[in-house]
Amino acid sequence: MSSRVGIITGFLASVAMIPFLAGKEDSTPEKPNTPQAQSRKLEEKDFDLIQSVLNMEDPEDLRLQETRWAELVYPTVRERLMNLYKAEAEDLKGLKEGRITEKERRVKTCLTDFVRAGEEGDDMGVGPKLHLETSFDDKLPNGKTYRTYINASLTVNEETGAVQPPDGIRVKVQAFGGGIEDLYKPDIHAEFLFVSDRFLIAWGKDKPLLGRQHFFGDYNNEKKSSDIVQTEEIISTPNSCYFCHEVSTSNAHTKHIFKDPNVKRINYGAITQDYMFDLPISRQPGYKKYMAYLEEKIEKGELTKEKVEKISEGFATSTSFSTIAPSMLKGFEENKDIPWLDGDTKATDKEKKLYRFTYEDASAIWTRRIYSHYGLQLTDLKELQLIPKK
Repeated sequence: MSSRVGIITGFLASVAMIPFLAGKEDSTPEKPNTPQAQSRKLEEKDFDLIQSVLNMEDPEDLRLQETRWAELVYPTVRERLMNLYKAEAEDLKGLKEGRITEKERRVKTCLTDFVRAGEEGDDMGVGPKLHLETSFDDKLPNGKTYRTYINASLTVNEETGAVQPPDGIRVKVQAFGGGIEDLYKPDIHAEFLFVSDRFLIAWGKDKPLLGRQHFFGDYNNEKKSSDIVQTEEIISTPNSCYFCHEVSTSNAHTKHIFKDPNVKRINYGAITQDYMFDLPISRQPGYKKYMAYLEEKIEKGELTKEKVEKISEGFATSTSFSTIAPSMLKGFEENKDIPWLDGDTKATDKEKKLYRFTYEDASAIWTRRIYSHYGLQLTDLKELQLIPKK
């Protein structure tokens, strides 16, 4: 069984116990009575509403469920992302002007474990990708401080050492509870205090071009269910990051948390534990694992020591990873809604060469529908590389 098939199997098995996967078989569910775009941000009183979407009584048409979820959570996710990217842009300016230090940044970053197919905790990392985790504590007008996480994959051109902007992000924002202190209480299911969203990203000249991709296909009247479709990622929109990042002693993905002496205070809502964000990049687990991966390439004669040193030098500071913050802020300011992509198509050879982000699954199927959606608005990624600077 391929790692991709295995992960999909595990994903479906893990959510099979949730009621929204067990529906009636004698009728097609009606479309939820909801506007195309939700304008109201989530409030504490909406906790039960969010849970009801996760546990719809007639869930056979799971594509409709995905759409309903996106309509509900996006206004909140969008606001929180804009707050994060604004703060990150201010951090970047403060660092350049010498007004703040790395430890004084409001927006924390961490290179998490670089995982390759087949490894424990596989995050669908394919090819030379770095997993960049971002954490931000956002004090809201209601007086509460909630946490926002972003998980992004950065592609590295191992020939030049250039690190490119992300081709997608997964977002997890705290929307409920008394504040970030609730994340450290073992008797509270911290994962349910968050809502999540994800976006594919193509790049225009100076801003991201965003798209959503359905995990489930149209409703199939014969099967009385929605088929699973080929997508860029296997994580479905209406599900939190609970599947991969639940903090518990029984979860293989996070067992190391309970063995690591650095974890003094367990964050039960974390994607990556707090202390890792305070480590220098050279000591962060993703950096160390990625460098070990490059050393293997040197031993195999696939890379030279000089090229690896060039890549390593580019990671000396987290500043470089923040340079796209103003562009990301602009992108979400301009996008009050994110288009759903029609479906996957095979990328052309030109697209493969130009963008180099194209995902290749176990069957060697190229799937980058977002390219053809935006067409001529796209720009060459060489114009947007983060490291090294031109």
